[in-house]
Amino acid sequence: MSLIERMKAHFTDIGVRHLEAPEWGEEGKPLVIYFSPLTLAEKQKLQTIGERDGYVARLADALIMKAMDAEGKKLYTVADKHALRNQVDPDVLARVVLEMMSSPGVDEMGKGSSGTSE
Repeated sequence: MSLIERMKAHFTDIGVRHLEAPEWGEEGKPLVIYFSPLTLAEKQKLQTIGERDGYVARLADALIMKAMDAEGKKLYTVADKHALRNQVDPDVLARVVLEMMSSPGVDEMGKGSSGTSE
């Protein structure tokens, strides 16, 4: 396997991860948000948004860009951006997005944030 193929395989092996947002759940169950790791292109896009619109806008855009349900369907659209920026607890939003944007450790690869394999 070539070097670039090994690098691509490593990224693929990280897989889809998940986290829980108890504040956004219902019926006593937390909202489970699934997400794949950020690509370099996505990081660049978010950096550009942050430079243009500020840190909070970047958080909303990251959530829109990456958050999925268990079936891989996007949880948010651009139409949700105004509400995310103005009507959602910024501390919860920041916590969720920062966890989504963090890189998994070597022993976390291929596992969700709960530590179980997907």
